[in-house]
Amino acid sequence: MIVVGSAIDDASLQLIRAAVRSDPDTSSLRSGIERRALLGEQSSSEVTAAMMHVEPLSLSMFDLPDDFPTAARFLAQKTTQPDDGSDSIPLLDWYLFERKDFDPNISPEDKQKLSSRMQRLVMLLRKPRSPAFMTPQAGGYIHDASSSCWWLVLHFPLELRLSLHYQLPSSTHLTPVSLLSLVRSKTAPKPRLEARIALASAICTTFSELYTSGWLHKGVRSDNILFRTSSLDPLLPSTTGGNQSPLPRQDSPSHMATLLQSFLVAGFDYSRQESEGATIDKAKTSGNVAVAMYRHPNYQGDAAQGYNVQHDMYSLGLVLVEIALWMLISSFLDAKPAAAAAAAAGICSSCRKKRGRRGSTSARAGGQADGSASSAVILSSDMKLFHEPHAVELRRRVLSRADSELGFRVGSKYYGAVKFCLEMDDGRLGAAGAAAEEDGLAIPFHPAMEFYNNVVVPLASASHGSL
Repeated sequence: MIVVGSAIDDASLQLIRAAVRSDPDTSSLRSGIERRALLGEQSSSEVTAAMMHVEPLSLSMFDLPDDFPTAARFLAQKTTQPDDGSDSIPLLDWYLFERKDFDPNISPEDKQKLSSRMQRLVMLLRKPRSPAFMTPQAGGYIHDASSSCWWLVLHFPLELRLSLHYQLPSSTHLTPVSLLSLVRSKTAPKPRLEARIALASAICTTFSELYTSGWLHKGVRSDNILFRTSSLDPLLPSTTGGNQSPLPRQDSPSHMATLLQSFLVAGFDYSRQESEGATIDKAKTSGNVAVAMYRHPNYQGDAAQGYNVQHDMYSLGLVLVEIALWMLISSFLDAKPAAAAAAAAGICSSCRKKRGRRGSTSARAGGQADGSASSAVILSSDMKLFHEPHAVELRRRVLSRADSELGFRVGSKYYGAVKFCLEMDDGRLGAAGAAAEEDGLAIPFHPAMEFYNNVVVPLASASHGSL
């Protein structure tokens, strides 16, 4: 495995690009280098030139749901669809719209930075990729000034077989099935162990390809793991009238296994390079608990600084727990609180130092006295704000459950992968980094390499039956 993200100077990058130009453009190495090239010093002109060949898109080109101005995500078709004359129409030209908000009062300079990120993200998701890089292909993006957002438009292949006598109303709000909706469903079958481990392994392989090329996702959550449907699993509008993800009608484990194999990683949150220091797009508040609970304790609210790849890995670790236990992380919010001493023991050293520097601010936000084990942090499913102390307590609960159950439920390798992700940012160097430090070697620790060795390799082995 080569971490192409470490090729940080343009001269080295261009030499590597030239060396692998004869490789298939779908090879992991070449596609990773091309993703890394989007972040080079010469990439701005390349991206600008490439965007000139992308079809300009506008909202008027699509049949949009009535509530699209307030939607975060929906599926749509272009206003004109080809008619092949068959009774059963495979609708291959579905597009996934994902909303990317910006502050209406954002400065022109910062808006230009975000616009540049959008263009790079489009090119990232348009590039040829290896079969293991499971993301939708970008069609372009649309600037929606009236809604203070951009719409990222992604090709989303699915088959929706409709009778010619039935037309899908343009007002229908159709969204793809997500991992969150599958786990939350009371009626969908629970997938077998081998299907869950295979899903976890494939998801982590996708993120490994992202990390080794120097990119971050920044929105790793179960509602951003989406599933394509096939003729086996028709995707139909929700009968509830709401904006919920519809669920597959088939209820056998084999159909569920087939569905899980069709996943795509979406929801890139202004995805950026690992080396980019500015975080102009971070959430300034923690009012969206469903989103904030997946963030690392060190990246919560106004105090959030320096988003890094370890924070991405932490969020992915929570998703791995959801897949292993087939229960949502939000379920831990209503778990019985543990003893205060245990809560204090679960606080990572970096978080403790941060709270010490900020004084009583975190204590007031979370209801926990600074450095004290006498005041428990209260979590609940109806909480309105989520701050660093809440994230620390949530992680303690998740780790406690992982320590007591994951080895039994999914095996030692899966358990080790989860522990690596959840504890990666606690000052751990990992095996390679620790050995280099002990030997006095000037070898920089690379989290992407450690992620590959400690997560991707063990999960791949587990998915082939070696738990």
